[in-house]
This record gives sequence, C-alpha cells and structure tokens, in this order.
Amino acid sequence: MVKDDDGTTDVVTFEASSALEVQQEVAELEKTGDVVTVEQDRTVQALTVNPSDDPAYAQQYGFTTAFGDYAPAWNLGFDGTNVRVAVVDTGAQANHPDLGPAQVVQGKDFVVSDAASDFGRVDGNGHGTHVAGTIVAADNTIGVVGGAPKAKVVPVRVLNCAGSGTYSDVANGILWASDQTGSGGQVKVINLSLGGSSPSSTLQAALQTAVSRGVVVVAAAGNGGAGGAALYPAAYPEAIAVGAVDSTGKIASYSNSNAYIDVAAAGTNVVSTLRTLDYGTKSGTSMATPHVAAIAALLKQKCPFYTPAEVLARLTTTAGSPLPGFVGTVGIAKAYAATVAVC
Repeated sequence: MVKDDDGTTDVVTFEASSALEVQQEVAELEKTGDVVTVEQDRTVQALTVNPSDDPAYAQQYGFTTAFGDYAPAWNLGFDGTNVRVAVVDTGAQANHPDLGPAQVVQGKDFVVSDAASDFGRVDGNGHGTHVAGTIVAADNTIGVVGGAPKAKVVPVRVLNCAGSGTYSDVANGILWASDQTGSGGQVKVINLSLGGSSPSSTLQAALQTAVSRGVVVVAAAGNGGAGGAALYPAAYPEAIAVGAVDSTGKIASYSNSNAYIDVAAAGTNVVSTLRTLDYGTKSGTSMATPHVAAIAALLKQKCPFYTPAEVLARLTTTAGSPLPGFVGTVGIAKAYAATVAVC
C-alpha cells in the first residue's frame, strides 16, 4: 500500500522472486510516495454454502436439482444473510447443535411465560424445531443444512406441547412477528406450518396487517388429501399456500390439492432437526412449507424491497412444471430460478 504525494492511498502489486527484488521495487515506489505496508498477496474465495460438509445433506432430497434446486442459489451467494424468519409454531429447540444462537434468536411465547420457554427457544413438541431446521440449520460439519442457513429464525410459540393452539394466539403471533426488528432488521418472512378448518376474520385480519407491513407469509395447505377441506390461514389470498410432493416428485397422497395452493415442495420423509438434539424425518405440508419459506428468505436477501405480491409472483413464475393432482397450475418452488433473475 502506497500513499502518494497528493494524499491518495493506492494498493500496488508487483512480482518479485527474492528479498532483494522486493527491496528494489519498494525503493522505486518510495520515489513517488510513502510505502505504508508491504506484504505477500494472498487469495480469497467466495464464502458459499458447502452442503457436503453436513453428513445428512445427502438425505435432503428436497434441496436437490430435481426439487428445490438450492445449491446453485447458494453458489450465487444467496444464503439468507440478514433475513429474519418467524416460525409461528411450537417453539424451536435452540440448544440443538444445528440450531444455536446464530440460527435461533429470542422470540415470544403466547402459550406460557417467555421465561418458561426461554422466549420460544424451548420446544415441548418438536414440530417447530423440525420446521426451523429446514430453514436455518447451520452450514457446519454435522447433521443437516437449512435452505437459508445464514438467516435467523425468530421462534413464536403459539402451539402447546400437544401441538394445538387457538386462532387468537396464532393471530397475536403473526401480529407480534410482523412488528419485530432486530440486528438483521424487520422479520421478512413468517412460516405458518399449522392451520384449522374454520375461517376466521381475526386470523385473516392479522395476515392483512403482516402483508401491509411487507412481510411474506407462507402457510401449509393442509393434509386432507385430494379434495380435502380448505385449511386456514393457507386458504386466504394473503398467504402463499404450499402443497407437498413425495420423493418421486408427485403430489403426496395426504396433500390438499385445492385451488388456493400456489406452489409445492418436498413434504414426505423430510429429514431435519429434532427437539431431542438429534435428526429424524417428518411428513406433511408442514414440512413442505419451510422449504418455500427458505426460498422466500433467499429472495428477500437479493430483492429486499420486493413486496409479498412480488415474492409470490416470482415463486410461481419460476416454479417447475405443473404437477398432476393439484387443482390449477402448481409446480415445485425453485430456489435458483427464483434468485437468478434480475429484481
């Protein structure tokens, strides 16, 4: 590094094969300025996600080219950095080795006191922990990797240890989450791997408020099978409704197929984090939903000013080919296709 006589500082490179040649080059530079530092030039590399470091990644079929196609998006540098995703669920077991403080931050508990669940970071059921892992499991040398491993999950506990809760708590959880900010800024995505069979104006109003705040809401379509009854909040237009496919790429036998479904993702035998600090599989549209929430996080990283409507449009227009079995045009959400296009 050289500071010129006019006060500007420049980085100058030269080649030298010996200490004497280095001294000669420095002497020449000293004629026109002050040499501040001299050191050997070294290489750097892009810090992209390396899923092969995580032993169970090979079992995460939902991230492969045939399904979510995440690796090319990671190679572009989209890993969820500075994006906060609220998981409105049973909590998230934050002492899991793949879900440490870098992945799961302080949240809110609407079931018991915040102190009792460490602000949502203790999960008495395990459902929310599994969901959280699919979104943000750490890119390390153990277990699995999340679709947006540098994002942060904000756990919002609205379901009890049996996995049940009330619409009022869910609505309050959505309102609270959409109003939260932290070191990474506002919560940008809300994951709702839950639902009920009855419509609710209170629940829809909460969704409308979240969307008006610019928050993308992703919700599970339901496990009623073909012709299954509508599930709320997924059935509301404010939510991005997610159906499930199995490991063959076909609509899962349990997945709702309703016209309100927007996109699909892997939902059968999805391996992720467990509350027992281990790893295991779960199935359902609940498991498909965090795959899409992770893609939404990658997209919000690239296009931070995208509205929820623009995120939905990008997800649907870049999804895979329409799948038989769903009512309407539903394809598998694709991470790379969603993030590679210009904002």
